[in-house]
Amino acid sequence: MQAVWPARRKNERIVTKINAGGGRAVFVQCNAALAADCQRTVMIAAEIFGRLDIVFNNAGIIRRANVIGTTEDEWDRVMDVNVKSIFLMSKYAVPEIVKQGGGTA
Repeated sequence: MQAVWPARRKNERIVTKINAGGGRAVFVQCNAALAADCQRTVMIAAEIFGRLDIVFNNAGIIRRANVIGTTEDEWDRVMDVNVKSIFLMSKYAVPEIVKQGGGTA
């Protein structure tokens, strides 16, 4: 598994700038291919901001290899991040959005 610490520091700096400028932001590290992480992320957002109005699924990775050079584990990882994560984040976010009278299930 790759280290995510440099990205975390960058995102925390962005959150600091947003908050210093009068906005409200929070950084939540999440493996969007894991149901528990998606559920936790949605719960944190709803708790901190009091509601959830939108979900923007933008996780994605790419494996630069042909079918012969790609292992099954690599393929599964791409599908988990690029496809499964959209389902999982939506699964937990949509009910929170619907609570606000928006979105569709």
